[in-house]
Amino acid sequence: MSGITDPLQVYPVKAEVSMNLLYNGFLVDSQGAPVSGTLQESGDTVYPNGLFSLASSTLLQEITVSGKQGRYRCDLTKPKDKRFLCVPG
Repeated sequence: MSGITDPLQVYPVKAEVSMNLLYNGFLVDSQGAPVSGTLQESGDTVYPNGLFSLASSTLLQEITVSGKQGRYRCDLTKPKDKRFLCVPG
């Protein structure tokens, strides 16, 4: 039975895995009004209705948006119905 390998043999393997996390939803202030502008982390646009999408290779706790309303820090850890709370700062 030459040429037949034992199906129970184990071989060491190395693998590199790259994961991207996709964050998306709506950014709103404490009154529920949309926050829009530019994401500092990526340069991506946050649309006038607050809609955003961001791919990241690391887990993000918060993002920063700069726009006409000023600068906001948005918490990505506690979304409610795909809405993320942003505070001035």
